[in-house]
Amino acid sequence: MEALRRAHEAALRLLLCRPWASGAASRPKPRASEVLTQHLLQRRLPHWTSFCVPYSAVHNDQFGLSHFNWPVQGANYHVLRTGCFPFIKYHCSKAPWLDLAQQDRFFTALKVVNLGEWPGPVKHVPPVAPLFAKHADKRSCAEAKTPALRIPTLLYGLGSWLFARVTETVYTSYGPITVYFLNKEDEGAMY
Repeated sequence: MEALRRAHEAALRLLLCRPWASGAASRPKPRASEVLTQHLLQRRLPHWTSFCVPYSAVHNDQFGLSHFNWPVQGANYHVLRTGCFPFIKYHCSKAPWLDLAQQDRFFTALKVVNLGEWPGPVKHVPPVAPLFAKHADKRSCAEAKTPALRIPTLLYGLGSWLFARVTETVYTSYGPITVYFLNKEDEGAMY
């Protein structure tokens, strides 16, 4: 895992820091975990939140974590986290502590499997359940397509980059960091 983390960091440095550029690439950055904690505190420990942090703004100290518990001032959050270039995407739900190790491994495996997989024809589609057979597509399984089921995290990140227009400033020990939202979140909302 350490070798994979180092390769990931090297690729990000090349893409984001651009050795030929100066300025922001060399400045100290907060850990992504600090941004996560400070965001939850600034929001006064919300029931849930979902936001994106630019890779270029933080040190990715949570590499390899996909689904985990995150305690903040007596509250616990179940955090779903994925790298979706150019962002790190977080979905946080306040919930009691659970052992999420098995789910973390499952979501990490899904991310690895999706690396490089693009939308397009599906080679095999499972048979349709008899209950839904009358609504089934008349094409053969070989011709069926699932445009939204196999989109890799890169496309998720690019979509977020195009549509995330709601921002918020999170104050860290290294200064302000802008986080992005796909939707405006209602303060105090349960869902």
